[in-house]
Amino acid sequence: MEQTVVETTSLALLMCRLLLGTAACADGTSITAATMEACAEPAPRYEVMVGGAGPLALEAVEALEERLEGSEACGFSLAAAPPDVLVLEIETADEPTALVGPLLQPGDLSFVRVDVSHGSDEKLPESLTRLPDADGLTTHIVDPAPLLGNAELASADAEISTYGDWTITFSLTNRGAERFGEITEEMIGLPLAIVVDGQVLSAPVIQEPIRGGRAMISGAFTEQQANEMANILAHGPLPEGLSILSIEALPAGGN
Repeated sequence: MEQTVVETTSLALLMCRLLLGTAACADGTSITAATMEACAEPAPRYEVMVGGAGPLALEAVEALEERLEGSEACGFSLAAAPPDVLVLEIETADEPTALVGPLLQPGDLSFVRVDVSHGSDEKLPESLTRLPDADGLTTHIVDPAPLLGNAELASADAEISTYGDWTITFSLTNRGAERFGEITEEMIGLPLAIVVDGQVLSAPVIQEPIRGGRAMISGAFTEQQANEMANILAHGPLPEGLSILSIEALPAGGN
């Protein structure tokens, strides 16, 4: 089966290799102290087969590569085995399923209107639907038609708020920033839901127009959850249905 290898070298990766003397390490924009310590010594290597979403476009391969660069992997190579399988060789001190599994989420982002005119037990018109909250306990009635989506997202980062909570901050494109300002001006006093993969991460009530194209997603995030979600949103989306097909441990020191 023909394989096309995706190059993963970047300046940050080269610097990390020089500093730590490892085969590779996580992208310099997201290297944590724990990652640096784990990458200081050779980590176990695995071959992970990924597929299940049908034929994969080049954009999907590139998105997964970028997510891997932003993860805590010590090193990786990614090869496409057309038309529908990715072969990932990964070096990680973590259990590979725990590292790779979350990276395969679609990362489908949308901003939608929350409906406040219907009760929780009412029958809804076809234009509305119920979406679960990320807490798994509550639901929100929303108009699922997206007001903004992934195309308008320029970047996403995990940050600690002034209250000491982990949040996800995002920046929008110029077009997205203009549209977001219009949306939030129209929705003052109303809740706006931020939805990822069919779950409502946050549904804040808009207090004033949000200009400048920067906003924040707050929730009961741990540091790991905030970093994982920011990484996924910054480098997505992926097609639905991607999963780990198999994992095989590789001998140490292999190429």
